[in-house]
Amino acid sequence: GDHERPPPDGRRSPSRRSGLFEAFPRGRGRRVGLVAVGLVTALVACETAAPEDPLARSVALIPPVDDGAALVELVGAAVTSVTTPEGEVFFHARGDTTRVVVVRGEPGPLAFDFRVADPSASLVATVLQVADGENRLRDPAAYGAELGR
Repeated sequence: GDHERPPPDGRRSPSRRSGLFEAFPRGRGRRVGLVAVGLVTALVACETAAPEDPLARSVALIPPVDDGAALVELVGAAVTSVTTPEGEVFFHARGDTTRVVVVRGEPGPLAFDFRVADPSASLVATVLQVADGENRLRDPAAYGAELGR
């Protein structure tokens, strides 16, 4: 009949399309179909993305210059965890006061993320000490700590 027989070695000929591409004709319509599949995938990914964490916060030292380490004090809420995208982070929490040390392997802007127990608490971040990439202390008064969500 009209059915295409596979070659004796079991492979399909190059003109035979299978799977997802069978639904789309060759040419411009196929490209539009593939774009539509990509858009639907992106929409589904957006709808299934995790909601923003109301307990998550962040601190970035300003100005964002190449530094090696900093000691920052957070006051106003119990901090439950601290992480950093670059380097290492250490913290000590006592009540609503937490001291955070951020250390980079290579000098760069200093920042860290943290979680609080109470999302409605108002926080104050103070830069207590800063060291450059050579471990020389810098004037902490020249720095600020930008709080973010």
